[in-house]
Amino acid sequence: FQDVTPLTFQFLCPLLKEIPFFAIGDDRQAIYGFAGGTPYFIQNLKDKVPGTARKNLIYNYRSNQTIVQTSAIFADPKAVKSVAKDPSEGKIFIIVVEDEKAQVKQVAEEIRNRIKDTPLMIISRNRPETNPVVKAYLDEMGKQAQFMTVHKSKGLEKEAVLIVNVIEDAEEQYTVPARDKDHPVVRYIKANGFQDAILAEEERLFYVALSRAEKYLFIVTEEKRESVFIKKIKENQKNHEVRSEEHTSELQSRQYL
Repeated sequence: FQDVTPLTFQFLCPLLKEIPFFAIGDDRQAIYGFAGGTPYFIQNLKDKVPGTARKNLIYNYRSNQTIVQTSAIFADPKAVKSVAKDPSEGKIFIIVVEDEKAQVKQVAEEIRNRIKDTPLMIISRNRPETNPVVKAYLDEMGKQAQFMTVHKSKGLEKEAVLIVNVIEDAEEQYTVPARDKDHPVVRYIKANGFQDAILAEEERLFYVALSRAEKYLFIVTEEKRESVFIKKIKENQKNHEVRSEEHTSELQSRQYL
């Protein structure tokens, strides 16, 4: 129900006021704004349909506590907090390289050393046919890896997840969050105050990507081009919401959460 469109809700609303109904959704995973979806209606359903009762599902049965806490950084502050049924404090690996495309082989070797033969889900904001970095990872990891865009990964899970190309660069096409395009429609949206909503959806997309991992989570970024989302995780480290250790190696600086 988190992805219902205004037109769909306009159609449903008279029915919902007349008949018993049950709606389920997660406003943290509302990622279909490009199709008109909005979390507004699930967030405000009690006001829109008087008499509606809410039951919060708070337990996360997929991920360990560290992944649940880190994912929550990118959820709406008003969203219900999840409690991990797995209380173990796992690690999130933020791998910082000089040039991701040039260092795919080293990153892949590092991951294999950590997870051995565990199946891996590679998640990217873009499809492999449009992003050479993703294609390089798939070639390197072979049958061990399954590729998903963030949108396709929704609802799925894997013991180990690798999120690639988490960079920010005004000249780069493949960034996280996705870079604005100089297009009349985009300029119109920004001029009419929707830019905050676009960034909020990009954060929800990153939340979905992070929360696919059950046990191991790897995030790859580049020196001097770190995504604002990486910076947001580091800022939360300072507030002791996420524990961290610092390391250096042949892959430049590497940070384990």
